[in-house]
Amino acid sequence: MKRYVPPVVLVLILLLAGGACLAGDHPTATAKGANKQVGSETVLCGGCGQIKGTGDCCAKDAKACGGCGLTKGSPGCCKMEKGKDVVLCSGCGEIKGSDTCCQKGAKKCGGCGLHKGSPGCCKMDTKAGADKVTLCGGCGQIKGTDTCCQKGAKACDGCGLTKGSPGCCKMEKGKDVTLCGGCGEIKGSETCCKPDAKTCGKCGLHKGAPGCCKMGADAKTTKSAG
Repeated sequence: MKRYVPPVVLVLILLLAGGACLAGDHPTATAKGANKQVGSETVLCGGCGQIKGTGDCCAKDAKACGGCGLTKGSPGCCKMEKGKDVVLCSGCGEIKGSDTCCQKGAKKCGGCGLHKGSPGCCKMDTKAGADKVTLCGGCGQIKGTDTCCQKGAKACDGCGLTKGSPGCCKMEKGKDVTLCGGCGEIKGSETCCKPDAKTCGKCGLHKGAPGCCKMGADAKTTKSAG
């Protein structure tokens, strides 16, 4: 004798089965060795010193360093305080706002372009190539763009650079400067990667910095030919 199964029960069974299949299709967020960024930032975990969200983060079998208590050999080992997450600068790989962050004269890694031996060296998805945004010492505009050294541009009475340019009254005329990929400020300046600086909601760089909302794809537009 065949049993009668109400249609409502069948629908519920199908829905549950479909949900289980969908859940199985999603890969885990902590795949071993995969770098994870929180928003647009790379964060070191205050509990272990590894990049937050990776397979190595807070691994149960990890050996702790006798000096700092973080995972031995982790990017943050003996470079940060245990219990406090830190953000790495995308411009240099150092801990954002530290004394070594975007330090002039620091040796760069030939592989990733970040500071050699920094916590983010060869471990961050964001490369130091973002730092290849230069402000022209002749006009204050981003070097190589259509507005760079444009004829007829009005000069600022105060600094002599193009009025309203990213470098207007923020840099010395006649000297090119590089913008930090981590904050948008002039690299190595007092405001570069300042911890308490307000960030722009659109680009994530320091609000009002020379590179604020100007260091994206448009910043790499070269001068028109002819």
